[in-house]
Amino acid sequence: MKNLSFVRGKIPCEIAVFSSGICEDGNAVVAAEFRGEGFFQESGKEIMDSDGRRVKLAGRLLIEGDIAPEVGFIGSGEVRIELDENHTRTLRIYEASRARGLNGAVSHTVVGLC
Repeated sequence: MKNLSFVRGKIPCEIAVFSSGICEDGNAVVAAEFRGEGFFQESGKEIMDSDGRRVKLAGRLLIEGDIAPEVGFIGSGEVRIELDENHTRTLRIYEASRARGLNGAVSHTVVGLC
């Protein structure tokens, strides 16, 4: 069986993964930060979350490797994507998943954005 190669993008991104804690000033605790390049796929889709609210999904970001190896579960966070010199988008993490190979190593991380 042949391993698939990762599609490398040219889009710089900054990701801050938040933990469930809150600082003394009321802000969320940043559990991990990542700066690098990824492949951003835009999409327009509306879904219902577990509380019955509408959530507009903006797309997903594919990044090679594990963006937060010290965090067991990526549940919330913020992503800043630089589309070009004049356009930067800040989106929230809706969901995230890590693809593991047979040896347990993470090949890529997929982050769903809204």
